[in-house]
Amino acid sequence: MGKPVLLTAEDGFELDAYLAQPAGDCKGAVLVIQEIFGVNQHIREVCDGYARHGYAALAPAIFDRAEKHVELGYNPDDIAQGAAIARGKLDLKLTMDDLQAGINYLQQFGNVAVVGYCFGGMLTWLCAAQAQGISCASGYYGGGITQALEHSRASENNTLGNKVPRDDLKEFTANGNDFFFISKKCHQ
Repeated sequence: MGKPVLLTAEDGFELDAYLAQPAGDCKGAVLVIQEIFGVNQHIREVCDGYARHGYAALAPAIFDRAEKHVELGYNPDDIAQGAAIARGKLDLKLTMDDLQAGINYLQQFGNVAVVGYCFGGMLTWLCAAQAQGISCASGYYGGGITQALEHSRASENNTLGNKVPRDDLKEFTANGNDFFFISKKCHQ
């Protein structure tokens, strides 16, 4: 259903992405942020699912700056490899620039939502704090969110985009929550 596309970040870096488009009218767009396994079959299927429901969905290959064509499974060796890339080889600022390139690309399809899983859930949180041009963000089991506050505007002013108090985030994660939803339109 989908196809490969090329994105260009603000610094000129080109990264791969997987784009799935709806067969009919497009209701909007979803930026799908991968787990630590790259843009693998599962993430492509997530994008295809959004497309079947009328949304353009794009999964940027955010590991491309560290290693091209990463597509891992779920065995212990793959988990270790993905974690090593995500936590040791990526520059978070450049990763956010790559995600912004995906958001910019998707704006041609209408309002843009961001969704991410695990490592991608944490990046979704950062998109909600930093990215321009998104309508909402929804993260699932966002590992490392509280540590990522240092890299977000939330750490500068003690809130997420001046809307979600940092202490609420600490309480949210301490209570074992594994899902969040932030609608920027509702909070502006």
